Amino acid sequence: EKRIPTFIALLTLLVSLYATLLLIKSGVIIVGKASPDLEPQNIEISNITDNSFTASFTTNEKTTGAVNVDIESNSKIVYDERDASGSQKEYYSHYITVAGLAPNTNYEFSIVSNGKLILNNGSKFTVKTADPISSSPPEQKPIFGNVRLPNGDISDDILVRITEGKTQSISSLVNSKGQFIIPANSIRGDTLDSYFEFSPDDILDIRILRQNLASQVRVSFSGAESIPIVILPNSYD
Repeated sequence: EKRIPTFIALLTLLVSLYATLLLIKSGVIIVGKASPDLEPQNIEISNITDNSFTASFTTNEKTTGAVNVDIESNSKIVYDERDASGSQKEYYSHYITVAGLAPNTNYEFSIVSNGKLILNNGSKFTVKTADPISSSPPEQKPIFGNVRLPNGDISDDILVRITEGKTQSISSLVNSKGQFIIPANSIRGDTLDSYFEFSPDDILDIRILRQNLASQVRVSFSGAESIPIVILPNSYD
């Protein structure tokens, strides 16, 4: 006689858990709030093409990061580019590229930091992919620089973001040698419908981020093929 209520209670609990998981997967609810040191900062969408985009952000403490993107009524988790092996690692700078998308299409996504879903003021983040470009990209030298931590150490856990004012936002990670190399010939204009052809005097605004450290660098395109070493959090003009 005592087993029937217990079974019903257990069944009710299982149904509730299943419904909650479905809501979490669809992004309807947030799985709590990240602690201040794990709260995503400097969130940005960049590198938009006709079939991909990059979402990046920083946290003050190392943690895992991903995005939960809605693709054709399904939710898909996309992990940091450095987690290609399928095993998530912890970083200060988080860099997630979502590929295989349709051109000229709106997408919604949530950020996942330390297993917690993060929304944009209560709503999902939105991005629209570009149309394909039929013309060939211009021949332009890549943007190249070196970054060091305040103590002079090399780290590959650093974000680099570049804009010119008339271009899309471009981002990259610093590599294991403390360098960033960004192809300039694939950068699109701010309307995303054509490649941007730089002139030597165009000024690039470069922002370099890690934790709560930030450097601002302004350099002409002619000098961007070999930018002097940047030491966080110093700025250079």
